[in-house]
Amino acid sequence: SSGINAEYGRARSGFIPELVVVSPMTRTLLTHRHALAEVTCPVKVSALPREQGDFPCDYGRPKTELEKEFPEYNFSGIKEIWWSEGETQGQVNQRAKEFKSYLFSLPQQRIVVVSHGVFLKSLVRLTERYSSFRSFKNCEAVKVRLQEDGDLE
Repeated sequence: SSGINAEYGRARSGFIPELVVVSPMTRTLLTHRHALAEVTCPVKVSALPREQGDFPCDYGRPKTELEKEFPEYNFSGIKEIWWSEGETQGQVNQRAKEFKSYLFSLPQQRIVVVSHGVFLKSLVRLTERYSSFRSFKNCEAVKVRLQEDGDLE
């Protein structure tokens, strides 16, 4: 977890989050728990930034199991079975568009998103400037500004 903390610290550089949005996948909840423990802003668990459900390792766990293992999180905003199996890239792209709209609907402006490579790549590729973006490294922290016109900076 020290490498994750260093990566977040590098990207953060003066950034004080107002909100953290975290995917309900076990690996993202653990990343948040260990790497962002010192961040004291509110946390929202959202199924929108979950991983693409095309392999068994990308399927989630029932909400009731997560509530037992991660009692510090509020899972009231997700369904008992909140993931999709056999999700297409088109479905992930649609979910990325929904997530982008969701981010714009929030009153907070400085938001940390703890998510997954395939989903984040889909989110970033929504803009023409980043349409050829390849991927994120594991546990990579990147600062991105979402513009009012929907573009990324």
